[in-house]
Amino acid sequence: MKKTILRWFAAFAALLGCIAPATARAQTYTTVSGTFNYSYAQNVLTLVNQQRRNAGSPAITMTAALTDAAMKRAAELAVYYSHTRPNGDNCDTGFPWNYRYAENIAEGQTSPSAVMTSWMNSSGHRSHILDPQLTLIGIGCFIRNGHYYWVQVFSDGSGSGDGRTGSKTATVNVSRTSGVDSRVTITGTPAPATGGTCTIRFSANGGTGSMANQTIAYNATAKLRKNAFTRAGFAFKGWATSPSGAVRYSDQASLKNTSSGNWGLTLYAMWQRTSFTRPTASKGTYSGYVRLTWTANSSAIYGYSVVRTPTEAFRNGVTLGSTTGRQWLDRTAQAGRRYWYWVCPIYKRTALSSGGYQISRFIPATGTKATAAQRGYRLVSVPKPTVSWGTSKTCVSVKWAASPQSWYGYRVYRGTSTAFSSATCIASVGRNVRTYTDRWAYPGRTYYYWIGVRGYNATFYASPKRTAGYRSLVVPATRVAQSGSNASLSWNSVYGAKKYRIYRGRNSKFSSASWVGTTTSTRWTDTRVSRGCRYYWWIAPVDVEGDYYWRGNSCGTLLIR
Repeated sequence: MKKTILRWFAAFAALLGCIAPATARAQTYTTVSGTFNYSYAQNVLTLVNQQRRNAGSPAITMTAALTDAAMKRAAELAVYYSHTRPNGDNCDTGFPWNYRYAENIAEGQTSPSAVMTSWMNSSGHRSHILDPQLTLIGIGCFIRNGHYYWVQVFSDGSGSGDGRTGSKTATVNVSRTSGVDSRVTITGTPAPATGGTCTIRFSANGGTGSMANQTIAYNATAKLRKNAFTRAGFAFKGWATSPSGAVRYSDQASLKNTSSGNWGLTLYAMWQRTSFTRPTASKGTYSGYVRLTWTANSSAIYGYSVVRTPTEAFRNGVTLGSTTGRQWLDRTAQAGRRYWYWVCPIYKRTALSSGGYQISRFIPATGTKATAAQRGYRLVSVPKPTVSWGTSKTCVSVKWAASPQSWYGYRVYRGTSTAFSSATCIASVGRNVRTYTDRWAYPGRTYYYWIGVRGYNATFYASPKRTAGYRSLVVPATRVAQSGSNASLSWNSVYGAKKYRIYRGRNSKFSSASWVGTTTSTRWTDTRVSRGCRYYWWIAPVDVEGDYYWRGNSCGTLLIR
């Protein structure tokens, strides 16, 4: 047999529902003797963490305070098997004060594995065991006359581990109320109970607004009034019974008055400062999406909502979706268009009758400005150009493929090194243009060309890939005349030539010629010729990079007489 209970915001009031102080009930004590088995508690802890690890939840810590409370509750089960204590109080009165908790109970199973199997086969118990928001546990195992009683107490606090093992004989005085359990004989006459009214007062506790008092008649159940207080920059978390206490009741929680006399209760509004997260967005790193990353936010109880805005101010945002992780890939962003991103922690989630959830999230105030890290965009597809390599003596031809992200056209960049920092824009053309003729390229000099795409918002994106090209030098025709026993050569000046190399051969094939001299002039005299022989001469201009050009030139020939 097993039972479960959860006190967590609204669920607490729905399942327990009692807010009364101690009532005038006839009390007596029952002495219960048995054994506390701490080794079995450690075994259950191991099995719990195995299940949590399989479910992706963090490991839970067993503390001495919660284990002591769980052991006592297990002994109480031997008197009255219920989430209500034998004295009629809610089970939470047996746990460390101000703890939020969930409780699992069971009886009859004779081993840790057997009781864990029973709990895991129950959806309510299993949800407590696997809940990632519950971080502490106390485990009780009480054996009385060979019968086993088990308790798990969960909390969301923090504490150090309890390493106790072995067994301990225990005698527990259990406070009881008359009539709670017919299995135990109680002597004496209980005092008659008289009804009373509970008056609830609401305190804004730093907020603004007003709320009328609320009364609950004896033995009646009612919902708390809906919170009407507000506080700038804060979100309402719930109600506490002291100005700085832990939240005990959620908004509109159901409460039952079991007081025997008139009494009052003041509930204090508890606030949590609204906080949103500023993600870091990728800037042209990925072609298929914008990648967002962010650090964990403790306010994100149910994950994060991702919002995209068209400007740096928080307004006109589009909710992209929600996630429990700390990364988002925006595949709907237009390539090249700049966006600003916001991550809003989800602190509340309400199930809808139609299915799904209604979420409450922390969002920035309208007009809040984003940082540079929040701005991101997808990589624009920028083509690599095709560039002519010395095929023209008048220009360098540049061509490229169309880019689907070219909203407003292209730019052509030219540089003298492989670094884009050396480049300057030499032309801007329309989106339907795919070629450019660079007639200003200096002949013989190697240039590097990049293409820039003018994308959304008229922003330019340069291609990371460059292509080299150059304009060839003109090869001049050679004029030859005999001057005495020598040959006198002349040619026209070539734009871009720093000097000229002279080649001489005995036939009209350049491959048979030999280099015979160099000059910076456009005239040269060959004194090493013989009468009666025919010679052929070629002029090869040399560019600024030391390369010389001879293809396509016409040679000069002369028979020396």
